[in-house]
Order: sequence, then C-alpha cells, then structure tokens
Amino acid sequence: MPGWLVAQLPRVLQQDRFTRRFVSVFESLADEVRTEIDALEYYLDADTAPPEFVRWLGSWLLVTIDASMPEERQREIVRAAGAYYARRGTSYGLQGLLEAITLGEVRIVDGGGTWATGDAPPNPGRILVRLEATGGMPEGHLHRLIAAEIPIGVTFELRLGERTIEPPAAPRGVEEILRTSSVPDMPGTVGTAEGSANS
Repeated sequence: MPGWLVAQLPRVLQQDRFTRRFVSVFESLADEVRTEIDALEYYLDADTAPPEFVRWLGSWLLVTIDASMPEERQREIVRAAGAYYARRGTSYGLQGLLEAITLGEVRIVDGGGTWATGDAPPNPGRILVRLEATGGMPEGHLHRLIAAEIPIGVTFELRLGERTIEPPAAPRGVEEILRTSSVPDMPGTVGTAEGSANS
C-alpha cells in the first residue's frame, strides 16, 4: 500500500518503481518532521522536555542551569523561573526565584516602595541580597542572575552568610572592547551598575 505522499501522485507516476521510491524518501523525512511538530508541546513543558531542552528553556528565562545538577532539580528551577517571570524587576519576584533556586531563605533589603508625591525618601539605588545557601548553583551564576533581574541603574551586594560574593570576572578582552567602543554607555550598564557591568 503506498504511503500518504506517494498516494498523492498521479496514477501513472505511482506505477513507476523509481518515482515511488524517490518520493518515499521525502515522505520519510516529512514523517519525522511531523512527529517533532506533534511533540512540540512536550518540548516546551519543563516536566516533559528532554534534559537539554530544560536547560534551553531556562536560558529563555535568563537562568543558567548547570548540566551536572540532578535532572529533577533542573526542572524545579525552570518551573520557578517561569512562575516568577511576570514579577521580574520586583523584590518579590527576585526573592521567590532565589528561594526556589537556593532552597534557602533569602532576604532582600532595598529602598524602593510606593510613596505619596514629595514623601519619598532618597533612594540610594542599591540593594542588599542575603542568601543562606546556593542550592548547588555556582556563585557566579547567582550573581549574573541577580544582575539580570534588577532594574537598570540599580546596583547590588550579594552576601552568602557573612561573606560577600564578588562579581564574576568579565571574559578576557570584553572590558577592552567596551572601553574602546564608540557607542556611548547607557545608564545602568558599563561603569554605572556593578551588576549590569559584569553580567
């Protein structure tokens, strides 16, 4: 019985052995593509996606996931990143995401808030993030994650217990490229916000 693509050929071509075999190659390729398309919803779900896709989904949500972490832990982090994505840029969203990633209590001290006109205290544009644990995430990843989550123009200090976690070093050569670039610095990027400059 001819396949679905061969069956669409005119009858005279269906009877030609070479044409049937030639078209069946494309039919086989199309079947593989159709199977992938049918499975697309499973690839975009952190519960059912293959492990490499889970990490890829995490990158969409600006979360770098270490491949050496247990598979279920990777899925938990992506689920949390998705749940808090709508709250990005808020202390609530950052705290919830960090608690899900580190599996420990997170304290965020910032000067933000909602104030009546003229009643707002001066905002230093700096926040303090205190972690109890890293949850197995490399410290540099956590630092970059916070830098990506906070508003532009805000700097931060990251502490693990009583120790301050320093920003990860920029890849070699990047600082030189930025220094010699003719594009003017945007507020909150190079040279103004520690977190953004070292993302």
